[in-house]
Amino acid sequence: MSVLLHILQTLRIDETLEKILPPDDALLIKAMIVGKIITGGSKLCIFNWLVRASGVCKLLGLDMKGRTVADLYGSLARLHGHQLKIEKKWFRYHKGSERRIYLYDITSSYFEGDKNELAAYGYNRDGKKGKKQLCVGLLTTEDGFPLRIQAFKGNTPDSVTVSGQLHSFLNNSRDRVEALVENIRRSWRKRCDRNVENRCRQEENPQKYRHLKTELTDKNTDRYKYRINRTLDECGMGKYYSIETVDSETFDVIFRQDEFDKSLSLCGKYVICSNVPKEDMTAEQVRGQYKNLQKVEHAFRDLKSDSISLRPVFHRREQQTRGHVLLCMFAYSIIKEMENRLFPFLKKYNCTQGVQLSLNDLTAELDNIKMCELKIGTGTVSLMKPELNPLQKSIFKALNIDPNKLMK
Repeated sequence: MSVLLHILQTLRIDETLEKILPPDDALLIKAMIVGKIITGGSKLCIFNWLVRASGVCKLLGLDMKGRTVADLYGSLARLHGHQLKIEKKWFRYHKGSERRIYLYDITSSYFEGDKNELAAYGYNRDGKKGKKQLCVGLLTTEDGFPLRIQAFKGNTPDSVTVSGQLHSFLNNSRDRVEALVENIRRSWRKRCDRNVENRCRQEENPQKYRHLKTELTDKNTDRYKYRINRTLDECGMGKYYSIETVDSETFDVIFRQDEFDKSLSLCGKYVICSNVPKEDMTAEQVRGQYKNLQKVEHAFRDLKSDSISLRPVFHRREQQTRGHVLLCMFAYSIIKEMENRLFPFLKKYNCTQGVQLSLNDLTAELDNIKMCELKIGTGTVSLMKPELNPLQKSIFKALNIDPNKLMK
């Protein structure tokens, strides 16, 4: 708990919230961020945890007496109400002084019900057909640190979400931003056209006729079995192939050798379109930054995992839902910072010690560190500090944290 609060302060999450939100809301949001990481549960779960964990509230300076879970919901809505100001300050703290590359991607998160105000049917990236969803767009630095997150209605196309990110963060003139947005939209339309064209070409691919038997469903949903008189090998990759149906009707399939060879030569290859001038980025740099999108995908995996649990979303109203998504971004920033500090140590430790510890093992080791209050007589209270084992000392060193300052 103390480690999480230390990293929260190091990342200036507390400053970001305290400079924008009322003091009480800032306290509750910080408590929910830490509670989200520790419990991974709903706001009701976090509320009950705070009521039980008096030591946690003492560290936070939070008094839970007389509060209800509705107080958490209200703070969450006000968090979204100030989201633009909060993200502007957050971006200023973490954008860096040098020119940087920013990564953006979008994912979806499905609902079991359909009462959420952002819920809608759309392209579901979780493979959950027939379920409504919301879409989440995440902007990060080139190393995957989160800068901005936004929730969209579940049927929002990917391309529509980009312009908002550009308008929020590009320090360009309005005309240039609009031109850049239009370029992206044109590229998106061309990409869609290419996808349709490629799909049509795939339909002409003769490889699917290698099977001697196949099935085809016509508009009347009657199923017919087709038999190929001659396979490709028997024809020697010839031009025409006669196909006979069960009712003795025949038709010809045209095979274009040049088109087949052209398509075959492109197998396993992809094309990246960019409007970045050559003098700013080489082709290798463009390709490298495109591959860096996997870091945003890694962020989505963490957001959806038990570490943070973006879903299930236990909210119905739009404001609380958007506030919940922003809260999860701050929780992920703490997890990301811990990963960045601990993974190099973890890799080296596993190699030298011949073990296979994970990040969860290290956090569990920190969780085992307990401080005890010792009461002597009727009034004297003494705080007993535990003796750290070698692994715990190494973890604190990797985190660049002085344990003596945490355990005062």
